Amino acid sequence: RISPAELINETRTYIFIVLGIAGGVLLLRQRPAGWVIAVPYFIVYTIISVWWSILAFQLRMLPEMLHALLLFSLISLALYTLNRKEAYVRYGVSRSVLWITALLMLLLGYVSFFAGS
Repeated sequence: RISPAELINETRTYIFIVLGIAGGVLLLRQRPAGWVIAVPYFIVYTIISVWWSILAFQLRMLPEMLHALLLFSLISLALYTLNRKEAYVRYGVSRSVLWITALLMLLLGYVSFFAGS
């Protein structure tokens, strides 16, 4: 028998995976929806990688800290590239798209860190 908390957690994980893959495909096809999905994911994973590197530093785990810092560097480079003026033009980012992205970022942050078990 599956508990309701486990079912919610598994459903949330599968939604994250499917939404992330869909965002990546849409980003490769240069659709605005890909930009809307990818930017919040990159921001959430940047926060996670910073948290991971701080934790590894406190526990004196040098290889893990270096992996987290490498991940942070790569995601930061992706965020920088997606937030340049050329990317805004390429993906058709307008003020309304930025608002939708901010709302998705809040939703992803809430679901990632506060919702569930």
